[in-house]
Amino acid sequence: MQGKLHNIQALRAFAVLLVVALHLLAVETKYSQFEVLLPTFLRIGISGVDLFFVISGFIMVTVTANLPAASLTARRLGSWRFFYMRLSRIYPLYWLVSAVVLVIFLSHPSFLNAPHFSVSFVIHSFLLLPQSSLPLLMVGWSLVHEMYFYVVFAMFLLLPRHYLPYLLFAWLGAVIVGFPHTDPFDPEQNQYLRFAFSPVTAEFIAGGLLAFFMFENKKIKSAATFIFPLALPCLLVGFLSLGTLWHYFSFNTETIDVMGWTRVYLFTFPYVLMLYGAVAMERNGQWLAPAWVVRIGDRSYSIYLTHILVLSFCGRAWKTFAWPGYLDNVVILSLTIFGVLLCGRWCYNNVEKPLLDLSRRLSV
Repeated sequence: MQGKLHNIQALRAFAVLLVVALHLLAVETKYSQFEVLLPTFLRIGISGVDLFFVISGFIMVTVTANLPAASLTARRLGSWRFFYMRLSRIYPLYWLVSAVVLVIFLSHPSFLNAPHFSVSFVIHSFLLLPQSSLPLLMVGWSLVHEMYFYVVFAMFLLLPRHYLPYLLFAWLGAVIVGFPHTDPFDPEQNQYLRFAFSPVTAEFIAGGLLAFFMFENKKIKSAATFIFPLALPCLLVGFLSLGTLWHYFSFNTETIDVMGWTRVYLFTFPYVLMLYGAVAMERNGQWLAPAWVVRIGDRSYSIYLTHILVLSFCGRAWKTFAWPGYLDNVVILSLTIFGVLLCGRWCYNNVEKPLLDLSRRLSV
């Protein structure tokens, strides 16, 4: 499969907007001194990261399908190129935004919640290494998992391609067996083991297996005339399955077990169905996402990294002049969403895209 899948970019837009909605709810709850307008079901925005993980696994398998595999030397080169492209995709923009956060913290420590600030904390944050606390740029916690996915997957690429589904299943088995022996909330425990056996790895694996069986398994490919017409029902069932969880997040006041299997059970099935449906519908010529949604998906990484800064700025400004009623909520929330999207657009066009172009030129 070649070329950008526009519907996947649309799902990326959906994922990042879910995350923004979650944090927007938190900002309103914290800074609105009177009424709260946003509904509590927006806590389902926590699942935006889960959708990103499923998409990541799907993309990793898809983009490496045509890597040279005739010899071990060729596979080594392919593995290294894959890993380089992933590092150059994640780190440069993340470092720049984290540097801005570091400057803000050093000049106004009260602006950030970093109770264990130290040189080691900063180094671990910038390198996206596992640690017991959230990184300096708090959304970086998901990128720590992404880097772990890339390291393991790059090693898988050293073996012949037909071993890939077996390796993914073995990886899933290792996570299932290893997780009960870890404690996500024990700061004294080896943090590398905690990340190695984190249940969210199953979401990445699920996305990878979906891509393999859609595009590389001969039996599945030969049955495409039967499978692809199921795209729309799968997409609808995925959205409906996710929709049923809105009730849970509307009335359940307890936070879900974000470090355990609960979020995997809740979100993997809906998002795998949605991903399959969206990709199959595009491949089958049934539906293509609107261009403006695709553009948000293109900018999703920039939006993901910068939205916390925008939300924090708007929230602190709101606190200085909040007034009774919902009018200030409507005005500030609308301006905040616009600011998040505008900042993401600027960051993508002027920082992220030039950095990606540079990394590609350096890789040649």
